Amino acid sequence: MRVVRLALGRFPQCGPQSGEGERLDLVPDLSFAQLGQRLSGSAPDVTVVPAMPDSDASDRAMVTSWIKDTASDGLLLSVCAGAQLVAETGLLDGR
Repeated sequence: MRVVRLALGRFPQCGPQSGEGERLDLVPDLSFAQLGQRLSGSAPDVTVVPAMPDSDASDRAMVTSWIKDTASDGLLLSVCAGAQLVAETGLLDGR
């Protein structure tokens, strides 16, 4: 299994800030579009959705759309407040 970090674009994502004011920034391996090209339109086998505390409405809409259209065909997991993002897709309705 290959683990790939995704984001809307391949630019550093600011991680959570520690009590000392330090941040752990993450650099995605691929954008959503690049993963789609690599998988030839197939869904990833496993998608883990983290919390997105500093995201704006536009970013959240793009991510929830991708989850609903692509990631929902495989195993979909959420971590912490990532469950709220999955719920916004409507995939949890009636569950």
